[in-house]
Amino acid sequence: MNQLKTPPAVVIDEALELARQFSGEESVAFINGVLDAVRRDEDHRLRREPLKVVLISPRNPLNIGAAARAMSNFGFSELRLVNPYNVASWKPARL
Repeated sequence: MNQLKTPPAVVIDEALELARQFSGEESVAFINGVLDAVRRDEDHRLRREPLKVVLISPRNPLNIGAAARAMSNFGFSELRLVNPYNVASWKPARL
């Protein structure tokens, strides 16, 4: 967020729109809380350990992609998956 010319509020709003498209409202609230905490903590890059995002039991590969894109927007690169859903059995919804 600090490296972007786009205001942080706009970046967060775009990330939340992606979350609304690919997940439920609980995920949107969670993502909003995490990104807002990062925004408030302007000196997060000065810490020893870089921020790591952990997704626990993600049920949809699209959510993993949305999280990775949001992380990239904020300059984070460490994503951890814990107990991921078996992607081989995932079938996208049909319209």
